[in-house]
Amino acid sequence: MKDKNLLEDFFTVSHISTSLTSVTKEVEFQTIHGYFQEKNYDVVGYEEDSCITGYLCKKDFIDDYRIDDKIRKFAVDDIIAVNTPLIDALKLMQNKERLFLINKSKIESIITRADLQKSPIRMLFFGLITLFESEMGNFIRKRYPNNGWELFLSDGRISKTKDIYQERLAKNTEIDLLDCTQFADKSTIMLQKENLYVMGENSSKNKAKRWMKNVEELRNDLAHAQSLHTWFEEKNVIRLVTEVEEVLQEIYLHMK
Repeated sequence: MKDKNLLEDFFTVSHISTSLTSVTKEVEFQTIHGYFQEKNYDVVGYEEDSCITGYLCKKDFIDDYRIDDKIRKFAVDDIIAVNTPLIDALKLMQNKERLFLINKSKIESIITRADLQKSPIRMLFFGLITLFESEMGNFIRKRYPNNGWELFLSDGRISKTKDIYQERLAKNTEIDLLDCTQFADKSTIMLQKENLYVMGENSSKNKAKRWMKNVEELRNDLAHAQSLHTWFEEKNVIRLVTEVEEVLQEIYLHMK
């Protein structure tokens, strides 16, 4: 639980935000045209009395560049605090194109769906999955003391694990045998019938197996620096990561 809170406290929405460029009512036509057409901004802020009070959208400026009838006001659910945990901001972004960040009562920055490809997102996801794998290990140790979990792995996997253990032991590394298993091995053990109760909504064997496979695939893509575009556009990665959080909570609950 402590490690999970550390991830949430460290990674905030400010880590992926960009400053919101703003214009005033008196701005020249060429300036707005430059932002939307040359710099390809989708949104710029609208400023009055040195405060950003609304925003302008590129798609509203197809025929002309007059501002008066195109100013959009901020909706309550368009705004989040600049120190909002990144994982919470991602959940809010599931059905949105953008969120505006408020700092000391002033709108100063923005995140868009393009920002979801930035490094802090990858770091957060990988950190959360690494924590998940670690807590699976702690759960398995408590559930099956004295390496009783070996019964669930093939002879080949056990042999490979013991080889790794001996190699690390020779380097004087402080480990146990379970530390030398792979994510897929821990997954196999967690998918035993008596452990499925920690899987929440995915507690049936088939659902849990597919879910674990998805988590492993995301972990591998993150480890190999693969693009997350497909994960965000087609695989609902935010829902998957939210479920990882939920299963972690179940593991913590049953470890007490």
